[in-house]
Amino acid sequence: MTLTVDQDAMQANRDPERPFQWDPLHILDARENMLVFELGGDRYIALITGESMTLTQAGLAGYRSLTRKR
Repeated sequence: MTLTVDQDAMQANRDPERPFQWDPLHILDARENMLVFELGGDRYIALITGESMTLTQAGLAGYRSLTRKR
């Protein structure tokens, strides 16, 4: 999974093969290392540690590990 975030526009892209398809990003809760957000109607919980993030999606089993690229 790739997640590209435009924090100024509060939108994100989940599909690198569709670089112009951006979904609205809504932050629902933010704590020290946890972020709950909705992206295009899907709800996610992210646990952030340094340059990595463990991402779970509401209603789906399992998780994804993402690493920040600059």
